Amino acid sequence: MEGIFHPGVAAWACSGTPSDCIKLALEAILEGPPDFLLSGINQGSNLGTDVLYSGTVSAAMEGVIAEVTSIALSLTSFTKPEFQVAADYGLTLVQQLMAQPLPEPMLLNVNIPALPMSQITGVKTTRQGLRRYHDIFEKRLDPVAKVITGWQGKC
Repeated sequence: MEGIFHPGVAAWACSGTPSDCIKLALEAILEGPPDFLLSGINQGSNLGTDVLYSGTVSAAMEGVIAEVTSIALSLTSFTKPEFQVAADYGLTLVQQLMAQPLPEPMLLNVNIPALPMSQITGVKTTRQGLRRYHDIFEKRLDPVAKVITGWQGKC
């Protein structure tokens, strides 16, 4: 990607999913495995079964499959695009993991509140929870294509 980055920076582009990007990097671009894989920072939490639909978490899962400790970073807001605190926390977490490595590669799904750092009072480690959706679907017939379409209502 000439002209976008400093000449000393090597950069690639991939038109696939986040997982595709990670697979490409791990299997074809990088000369060896990275120390860590960071995915994100995306807007909106990745909680419960949401992780099954998350490109951010799926990309981190590709790293774990390749035996690389991977961190999916999410900002817990859709309305406050203030990513600096989440980026700073991601850097702090990597520095902590470098000083005290995990016993084995694993995926860390990290949800950072959209608050100033001074208002974040700590970190809580939890297990992945479950979330049951009660979707409402309405069956419709598309008059032009003459096929059934579905519309998802609120959860």
